[in-house]
Amino acid sequence: MVRLNYKEAKIKRFTMKGIQHYIAYMTKIWLEWPGIEYLKKTEEQENRFDFLHNYSYSNNIRISSRK
Repeated sequence: MVRLNYKEAKIKRFTMKGIQHYIAYMTKIWLEWPGIEYLKKTEEQENRFDFLHNYSYSNNIRISSRK
C-alpha cells in the first residue's frame, strides 16, 4: 500500500517532503527519510528493469536476469 501511495504522490508531482506527508496521511504510517529513499531507489530500479525489458523485446535482444 505504501508503494502505491508513493507512486500516486510521484504522479501528482509532490516533493519528497510532500510524498512523506501524503503517505502518512493515506496510510497513517510515518516513514523516516531512509524509508522514502528506499522507495525512490526501488522505483528507479523497477523503471530501469522495465526499460531494459521493453527495449530488448522491441529490438529482439535477450537480456539475462542472472547476476
